[in-house]
Amino acid sequence: MYKIVYVIMVVILTSFVTAGVVFPIPELELRPGETGRFQFVIQTGSPPQKCTLALDGKTPLLVEFDDDEAIIDSPAKSLYGTVKAPENVEFKDYVETFCVTCDPLSEGSGSSVKQSVCQIPIKVKVVRERTKQNIQLPEKPKEKINPINIIGTIVLIILVIVLIVFGLKRQKKVKSKQKQNI
Repeated sequence: MYKIVYVIMVVILTSFVTAGVVFPIPELELRPGETGRFQFVIQTGSPPQKCTLALDGKTPLLVEFDDDEAIIDSPAKSLYGTVKAPENVEFKDYVETFCVTCDPLSEGSGSSVKQSVCQIPIKVKVVRERTKQNIQLPEKPKEKINPINIIGTIVLIILVIVLIVFGLKRQKKVKSKQKQNI
């Protein structure tokens, strides 16, 4: 009986999703109207996992993650975000928080538990004058233009040009017929 319970416990415990978050570093120092970048690392015990980020939104700061969802296919992955201090924000220390929820991507046998790590802080000090320089992190990647959208736009432009040309030719024919009738 004990062996059966032991085997069941091992199967259940080995199926759990494990994920952790290394807290965002550094603390940012911003003046009203400025933006800064932050980084955090999601560490997983059993990749691949799909992790979703959810902002608590309890401060007047404008926080945006580069990606709201991430596929973690290695033991650790760095993710980035941007925080902006609005023009009319008070000078003080702010702590915005967010949650990371991870789900395994592989459909294994047994049970799995969705792992959430919450209350992860993003610390921002809004100041009149900076006392330190913020660490420079990579800019948010520009969104790539979908090739299908480019092809569709080109086709649309060609169609408009063709319609204009045919419209002008038709007008010339109508005018020449009117002159012949006079």
